[in-house]
Amino acid sequence: MERLIEAGYEALANGDLARLHRLWDATCVWSMLPDDTVADIADRCRKAIEAGEQGEAPHLVLGAILLDCSAVLRADRAAALREASGLGRRAITLEPSNAKAHRLVGSAHFWLDERDTAAEFYRRSNALRPQIDLQVRLFEMEHEQPAAQAAHFRSDPSDDEPAHYYGAGVTVGKWRLPDGTQSETVHALMRGLYERSIVLFQERIGRAGDAPVDVHSFAMCCNNLGIEYNRASRVEDAARILETGLQYSRFRELYENLRWSYRALGRTEEATETSLTLLEDFELEPSLFLDCAQTACSHLNRIGRSEDVLDLVEAADEAYGEMGDDERMEADNLRYFLTLQAHKVSALSAQARLARSDIDMALVDRAISLHPDELEFALIRARFLTDLAEFRSSGDAYGELIARAHEKDDRDILRKALKARGYLRLYHLDQPDRALEDYQALRALTPEDFYVHYYLADCHFRLKQPHETLEACERALQHLTDGIATNDRLSFGQLLMMQADTLFDLGDYEASLPVYERCLSLIDRPGIRGNYELAKGLARKRKGFFSRLFR
Repeated sequence: MERLIEAGYEALANGDLARLHRLWDATCVWSMLPDDTVADIADRCRKAIEAGEQGEAPHLVLGAILLDCSAVLRADRAAALREASGLGRRAITLEPSNAKAHRLVGSAHFWLDERDTAAEFYRRSNALRPQIDLQVRLFEMEHEQPAAQAAHFRSDPSDDEPAHYYGAGVTVGKWRLPDGTQSETVHALMRGLYERSIVLFQERIGRAGDAPVDVHSFAMCCNNLGIEYNRASRVEDAARILETGLQYSRFRELYENLRWSYRALGRTEEATETSLTLLEDFELEPSLFLDCAQTACSHLNRIGRSEDVLDLVEAADEAYGEMGDDERMEADNLRYFLTLQAHKVSALSAQARLARSDIDMALVDRAISLHPDELEFALIRARFLTDLAEFRSSGDAYGELIARAHEKDDRDILRKALKARGYLRLYHLDQPDRALEDYQALRALTPEDFYVHYYLADCHFRLKQPHETLEACERALQHLTDGIATNDRLSFGQLLMMQADTLFDLGDYEASLPVYERCLSLIDRPGIRGNYELAKGLARKRKGFFSRLFR
């Protein structure tokens, strides 16, 4: 964006208002400039107009200022629009075939709510040069219910200005049916406009010799298309296009929508990184602050950064305290806050500092009474029972919750409850056979989750099922991400330990050696090293036996 603004300043320094208009027309530059800069450019335009210099260019530049940021020049918006219309008409007198001059007049009257005059000049402008955003606006003006008639919209595809397609998509995005909803036809039209805009923007960005591009508008188009892809369950496409937008401009909405995509895709590392960026770089309302904090804490606890979790929870407590009483008791805010409290409990447990007073069961019970249909609160209650070492009660609570999640077809709660009960059964109730049932059910819901296969391997390992253990280890390794390998060395190392010990138990000492070595590079424990040394010795003996056999 800096290149585009600098190029405009250079044109201004050279007194070339025509080039300035070509560079900044149909961009968001005017809204980014300081007020005194805008006023200075307007003053230069007025002087050029008075001197009769540079043809229609100063009229068009000053008209654009009056349309986009009239408050800098005049307190009376209507008077500013009247002036813009007059400037456009004088530009038409100077150059009748200038499509932008006709468009300027049309836009001034559109915002004055004088639609007949606006339509007349829009049609003239579009006839001189097809413009998709004008075609959409004319369609909107000609139909009382454009959303209901969207299937009949026809465009001239010869327009090659990417900003026009972006603007057209924004206009279509405001179309609503009488009941306030949007039809799939409207969504499809919007997606098509944004997709065409992005193609044209990328072509321009790729042509190094061209004038600088309005990359901020490109990023905003990526953001809007990402929202549409998320809505259409094309979440991978959404993440891809939102990541593209962030290469060119950074603004809060892009990060918010990308975080949503990452969470939906189960990409916890990226969701955490995006949440932390939002927390650190942007002013967030308390509710979003809590949501970002709980997203980050979930991953940070998993990779052993308990102190960071406690710092985040402390900041989130302050944000929660800034809310009014009614706002704090809203379902979403209660859910975020109680989830953060659960992460706090996990962090304190990891530091062996957890006390019963750290668990606010009364608030959980209040949340359940206020919002009985919110299963997340029942999930938190079952989890707190585990933290209080009331394991049987916790298991019963998870059982009730899983049944309710099945009834409501709530796959997210079902996934979380199965995972939590599986952990409870495996590590607290010493029921690996029952835990195996939970993790097998969980695998059907999240077949590509490393941790599901990790826990399956641990179940089989404890049940002394060697072949099943090795199969589960292999599946876990197939779904091991670079982030897990780097940040959760403990889980990665323990998986390798199970694989190596199982190979050892099967008598395949040679195959176990490289697995032990890799494991020891992550977690070097006396028991593991002892098994490794024993496997080395047994592998040498076996080799020696076969070498004597074939002498």
